[in-house]
This record gives sequence, structure tokens and C-alpha cells, in this order.
Amino acid sequence: MACVSSVSFSVLLNGSSPGFIKLERGFRQGDLLSPFLFILCAEALVSCMNVSEEEGRVHAIKLSKSCPSVHHLLFADDSLLLCKANKEEAEEIVSCLKLYGDASGQMVNFQKSSVIFGSKIPASVKQEVQSILGTDKEGGEGALGRRPSFVWRSILHGRELLKQGLVKKIGNDSETKVWLENRLLDSEPRPPSYQPDNPVDLTLSVSDLIYPHLGGWDVRRIRQVIAVEDVERILKTNIDLSKEDSLRWGFSNNGIYNSKSGYKLLQDLHELCGPASSRLPPIEK
Repeated sequence: MACVSSVSFSVLLNGSSPGFIKLERGFRQGDLLSPFLFILCAEALVSCMNVSEEEGRVHAIKLSKSCPSVHHLLFADDSLLLCKANKEEAEEIVSCLKLYGDASGQMVNFQKSSVIFGSKIPASVKQEVQSILGTDKEGGEGALGRRPSFVWRSILHGRELLKQGLVKKIGNDSETKVWLENRLLDSEPRPPSYQPDNPVDLTLSVSDLIYPHLGGWDVRRIRQVIAVEDVERILKTNIDLSKEDSLRWGFSNNGIYNSKSGYKLLQDLHELCGPASSRLPPIEK
């Protein structure tokens, strides 16, 4: 915050300057550094949530069994935190928010906050969770609920971006198709290219390119069907036949989504395709 609070401004009042105004916190509206400050601060909250999830104190949601989990969606002035509806996880959410608030100075406005429950959550559990979170508003009465269309369109936008950044990690799944799954990573994940002179078998599985007993790639078979420029990349891909195939985020070292790499992928997609031809659904302005 030293870079923020060290800036001073001077304004003219009736043609003369009464002195300098020194910032105590934040930037002026429209400052180009504002989005970066938001991302830096928000990453602290995300990191706290990640630790809670890793230690089993918070359980995020998944779109499928093998995809990355999601426990937060952050917007410009709204945040959506996701967890199981129980006393322990509600207390952990409060703990993360308090830790973040103590460190950053940003506080939750509980008067504008609400809780969205699943349809099968008992009334007694709802009451307990709301009491812990400090709000009695439910399902759209808070800040997010005033624009439910925007929230859900944003969620769908994030889901589509997440899907475009996923790559398949090879395990023992015999049903994974060679030409239908993203396993190589360029500016965005893609399937391998095929040999142009050979017929393409759309039913070809990745397991057909692996020695079942040795657990390694069938180099001869791969060179027959995979394009020359992708052969070495395939052969360098690790195989773990002791585990099922799984999806991982392709733009981070640990395979877990983070906002920095998500923004980078979105920027690359717009540069490649242009905003008009992007495959992502539109976002309400």
C-alpha cells in the first residue's frame, strides 16, 4: 500500500490551490492500476480458500467427477463463495473473510449479503448457517440477487472459459478417444493432429496407443497415426495406469485454475478469434 498512500493531488478552488490531498487508501476512480490492485488483494482471499480446501475444511463444487473444483467467483464489487451447507464450513468461510479483512481493511457488508441454498437443505440447517454468516437474507435478496441474470451469465462465462483451458491427463481409461480429447497445449488445449496421408479412425482410443503390460507408448503405432509435429510431444506425455484419466487446468504448473492464467487465456482467445467470434457466451455490461 506504500505506492498507493504516497501519491498526493492538488485541486484548484476559485483559481488557487489550498494545498495537497494525500491518499490514505485506494485509487481515484478510473485509475489504470485499480484492476491490478483488485487482483492482488483478491488473490489473498483465494489463497486462504485454497488452503482451507486442501486441508478439508471447505468443500468446493465440481461440474463433473474429474474436473477442477470451484469454491469462489469474484466480480468487480461482488464475491460468490461456495461450500457445503453446514456449521463447520460456514465457520471456515467466516474465518477466511475475517483473516482477509484484518489484512486488507476490506470488510463484508452483511446488509447487502445473502445466502443461496440448495433445494434439499433443511430449514434448521439454513437457519444455523445464516446465523453463523451473520445474514438472514436468502437466495437473491442481497447484492448478487438484484441482478440474477448477470450472475448466472457470468457463471456460464466462467464455466466455458474453464472448459476451454482443460487438458486430459492420461491414466487407465480405455474409452478416451485420441481425436476428441484435448491433450496438447498450445495457445489453447487441442487434440493431436493426424497423419494427413492415413485414414482417420474416429473410434481410436488412447489405450490403443499404449502397451497394456509395459505401460508405455507404442512408438511405432503413434508414428503411424499422429502428425510428425506432435509425435515427440505425445511421447513425452506421462502415463499413470494406476489412476483414472482426469482433467486438469492446462495453464498452471499444479493443474489448478487461478485467475491470472484465466485472464491470460481469455486475452489469447480474443487475440486469436476476435471478440465477435469468441466461443464464450456474452457478458451483460
